[in-house]
Amino acid sequence: MQRFSRAVRSGLCGVAVLASAGRIDGAAAGPASAPPGDPAAAPRSGPLRTVAGRRLRLVTDVPADSEVDALPQAFDAAVPLWADYFQTPPAAWSGWRVDAHLIARRAVFEAAGRLPAENPRFVNGFARADALWWDEQESAYYRRHLLLHEGTHAFMHAFLGGAGPGWYMEGMAERLATHVWAEGKLRLAQTPATRDDAPLWGRIKLIRDACREGRAWSLEQVLAIDNRRVLNAEAYAWSWALVSLLDEHPDRRPVLRGLAAHVREPAAAFNRRFRREIGGAWGDLEAEWQAFIADLDYGYDYGRQQLVHRAAAPWTPSSGAVEIEAARGWQSTGWLLRGGATYRFAAAGRFSVAADPEPWMSEADGVTLAYHGGAPLGMLLGALRPRDDEPSATGSRPPAPDLPDFLRPCRLGASATLRPAVDGVLYVKINDAAARRNDNAGGLTLRGEAVESRD
Repeated sequence: MQRFSRAVRSGLCGVAVLASAGRIDGAAAGPASAPPGDPAAAPRSGPLRTVAGRRLRLVTDVPADSEVDALPQAFDAAVPLWADYFQTPPAAWSGWRVDAHLIARRAVFEAAGRLPAENPRFVNGFARADALWWDEQESAYYRRHLLLHEGTHAFMHAFLGGAGPGWYMEGMAERLATHVWAEGKLRLAQTPATRDDAPLWGRIKLIRDACREGRAWSLEQVLAIDNRRVLNAEAYAWSWALVSLLDEHPDRRPVLRGLAAHVREPAAAFNRRFRREIGGAWGDLEAEWQAFIADLDYGYDYGRQQLVHRAAAPWTPSSGAVEIEAARGWQSTGWLLRGGATYRFAAAGRFSVAADPEPWMSEADGVTLAYHGGAPLGMLLGALRPRDDEPSATGSRPPAPDLPDFLRPCRLGASATLRPAVDGVLYVKINDAAARRNDNAGGLTLRGEAVESRD
């Protein structure tokens, strides 16, 4: 079991306060680190030693290692990136220093009097504004991830005066700890391109497993995360997912970034503010959330996967045609389908869904040379987003059992008949992986063929 599956009362790392757009890149001072690699499976331990950087003094019982000894450099590179993200002026953080403790054996630190007095039994990690502690890990990436996670907490408490409710606190720390570190340069807020790029991190797998097993979390469940209680690994995964979705969306990013000024508010007031700032776009956000978690994978292409919304109107025979781009994810047709009515649609056109090395040409029924999500690559898929006054597919009430949604799309192909149970807007996409749309080109034309009145 991954060590990360253990949690503490106030999150992955308890946090105490004892002192007063898009991805982020930065570079560390000093020599470059070695390429990422994994230490021995069993934690190694020796006498306490110190490795100092400009802003981090690392005390550890892990023997000298190029990855371990580069941790202060990674932290040094992260500080100005955190400051830029939270719009913290250099004068505020120029003198900030943190004592860090990487622990292979608790007994060694306990004997030296170096465990945090306010939380000596922390699980996995603990941070305050001027110091942090975390356990040695079996992956160089994950060891560094936890340092950056704890460091984000420390920075927020030192310069924002708080960290917000559970979803924001842990989601922000996960967002700003998911990184690429190479040749002494650090990039934060990076969704891993492959599973091998983030050994033991595991957040995407947790979400994909939950969606497959019908346990996907709603927005309401994520917002209700209470870090005053013990959290499991799924809470961190879903928090990361929500913060990442908001931060990558051009319309949602300003709302997320603006919340940093209100992290001292009680959780209920903070969440009310968040809802108020999203305002009339809440229904769009619910749809975006469901589509995001349904397609989430390593290398997720946020730009191409961003939902395309259109103003909706009831479909009629005069509604005309809709053009569907192969290079984008879910796209609204703008057609409101009435519950109980029957609709028939037809799709025509040719497009490419891969270049391996020549373009793979497809029509709306897809190509059976490859499959994605159980359907042929390139097949036209459909989902119905209930009207905002209908029961939400991601809210506390379950969706209509026969209503195809983003988590359970229907196969439209070249022609299909739909009879929705409730009123909903039809969204469509050409079937492909969320990380593989960059080599798609062309699209389809979708038309309604006939409609029958409701019974």
